[in-house]
Amino acid sequence: MFAFLDFCRKTEKSLSEFFKVLPKLPNDPTNHNSLRLYFIMNFLQKFIPTTIDIGAGEIIDFTGRKSSMQDIILYRSNYPVFTTSDIHDTYLLEGVIATIEILPHGDLLQLRQRFINSASVKNLKPSKHNISANNSQDYMELKLRTMPKTFIFSPFNLVNQDAFVKSYQIAKKGTSGVVPDGIFIQGDPGNYAQYDPYTRKTAFLTEDPFIHFFEHLYTIIMAEVKPTMLLPEISAAMNYDFSSYFSDFMRQSIQNQ
Repeated sequence: MFAFLDFCRKTEKSLSEFFKVLPKLPNDPTNHNSLRLYFIMNFLQKFIPTTIDIGAGEIIDFTGRKSSMQDIILYRSNYPVFTTSDIHDTYLLEGVIATIEILPHGDLLQLRQRFINSASVKNLKPSKHNISANNSQDYMELKLRTMPKTFIFSPFNLVNQDAFVKSYQIAKKGTSGVVPDGIFIQGDPGNYAQYDPYTRKTAFLTEDPFIHFFEHLYTIIMAEVKPTMLLPEISAAMNYDFSSYFSDFMRQSIQNQ
């Protein structure tokens, strides 16, 4: 526990010191990329296992629908990544664990746009799958893992707690109630808005928000570790039928003839 706390404290301080330099260059087009790269190198790569890779691009489901461009995509390394004719990579929905949108400025309008980006992932549909479980808890856990978790990270907090909650609710209406799993806003005070898929409620946590963010993300990452490394017996499993991708492609080909 102390190792986690020490890691969080040092990382948050490092990120904070780096981000303080960026507002001095508000018109620099490289700000967003600088934030993204620093966040990946000095945070994500510190604890993400080798079975998970980091990318960016669009996510596609078996119907052919795509998400908007995602700043950071955490995906299972044993899944393929498709590079098309443009510069963007395309990821199968079933291979994606989580997405993280970087909010470069504490702009409430930009927050709403990040909600829309998150919803574009949440509104995709996984291909046909079969879940084998011995109990309802294991079943629900695997069922929730069929969809990626979505996060928003912002180093800037230009609003107080009440204004942030109000902005959250407005953005939520704009996506018909579809919200990110977690939103971290760094500042004094900071905030972490954590959505609970079981109760469908959001908790706004102002005490040690970065620790809550790390714990939330770390829990999701560790769930991806092979079950045999955590438990002596595997009580649940999930299998996808990827033929649905090709059957839908064939239907579209016939319709276009």
